[in-house]
Amino acid sequence: MKREILTLPDAGAMVRELCVLVRDKASSAIEASGQFSMALSGGRTPRALYEALAKYYRDGIDWNKMHLFFGDERFVPKDHEQSNFRMADESLFSIVPVPEKNVYPIPTEEATPKLAADRYETTMRQYFTDVDFPVFDLLLLGLGADGHVASLFPGDAALVEKRRWAVPATAPASYAVRERITLTFPVINGSDTVAMIVAGEEKRGILERLLRGDSGIPADRVEPAGRFLIFTDIV
Repeated sequence: MKREILTLPDAGAMVRELCVLVRDKASSAIEASGQFSMALSGGRTPRALYEALAKYYRDGIDWNKMHLFFGDERFVPKDHEQSNFRMADESLFSIVPVPEKNVYPIPTEEATPKLAADRYETTMRQYFTDVDFPVFDLLLLGLGADGHVASLFPGDAALVEKRRWAVPATAPASYAVRERITLTFPVINGSDTVAMIVAGEEKRGILERLLRGDSGIPADRVEPAGRFLIFTDIV
């Protein structure tokens, strides 16, 4: 597996390149199959990406054929300030003409994270039929300072899940919201393209660990069947 490193001069340039990636992947997937599937990430830079897509690509992407999922979610109500859905809704869904039925939030209204994960897996299986694992056309990931991706944290049982598509996960005690739901590594690694976003000088150390193949961090387990692009502004 070859990691493709795209080093941009600043966060703005990185967002512009990510917009082009989304546009081009969507165009090619829609031409090939009539639809495009993407798993979204939370975080500061993804928000900037969604805002840029809403501002500059509202009319340049066929939103009717976009199907938007989530790589992970905090177990909070959808209107909570920590909700990835709320962030994506404010910055993207409420602005672009994507049909509501084509947006697939993780159902945090369920009584427990496990029930939410089970229901989300059912939702994904209704979209990705007759497959062992889904194949997202594009899956976005961040990189945590501890090396986590999605909500796959060091030492958590979710790291070693090999069968399920979505599972409950627990963040370390230092995180404001510990209860999570996350896609699993077999789902992440089944993607046609994974785009990891690593922004800010504070991520230099963990990016260096990833690039030298540190097996002690969860991000080292990202090995997609297709392309693995790492977008960074760390020169």
